[in-house]
Amino acid sequence: MGEFLRDYMQAHGFSQAQLSRSLELSPSAVSQWCSDTRMPEPARLDDIAAALSMGRAEAITLHRLAGVGLASVVSDDGEAE
Repeated sequence: MGEFLRDYMQAHGFSQAQLSRSLELSPSAVSQWCSDTRMPEPARLDDIAAALSMGRAEAITLHRLAGVGLASVVSDDGEAE
């Protein structure tokens, strides 16, 4: 998941510091996610996707790479993916 997160952030001009401020977390927490040292709490995945303005496809990828079910990723028609 870390590589995906790092690549997405770099491609879209986000820094680890920006993400940590947006999520009100320590920079070290985001650094650990990006280096695959730790995984974010499953409840944080939607917050991460929103903070990075991820589209639905990217949010689904984030959930899959984190090994989390997709129930919280909702399609355009309101149905869970």
